[in-house]
Amino acid sequence: MELRTHGLELHLRPAGHADAEGWMRVEVEARVSGFIANYSAELQVEDLERFARELREMQDGLGRESTATLTSAQPDLLIELKMNRLGQISGRYAFESARRGGVPTVLSCAFDMDQSFLTSLQHGLATLVSAVQSL
Repeated sequence: MELRTHGLELHLRPAGHADAEGWMRVEVEARVSGFIANYSAELQVEDLERFARELREMQDGLGRESTATLTSAQPDLLIELKMNRLGQISGRYAFESARRGGVPTVLSCAFDMDQSFLTSLQHGLATLVSAVQSL
């Protein structure tokens, strides 16, 4: 999955297949002004499928306010998109790496995009889900 927008360039790549409980590891690469984050995160396939449903509802509901969120039970990854009635989307993210010495390392901020990014985001998400289920 890839998202390139004003304020965030994000790549999620499978690092293995989903286990029997639907847990999987993804490699996260995030680039923002002045920072690059590379780390592994744990997600469930259900997290990705929920995000995909919310993105479809967002695209189908243009002209209405809506929200789509990708997050996991672990604090590894949070991406939240809020669309207003004009199709403008404000996003926020938080990427947390392993807690070395018990102290979290978190990169978080906000970004902007519009509904024109939704189609490619949905396609990339579908490709990621397919990849982790077939590895």
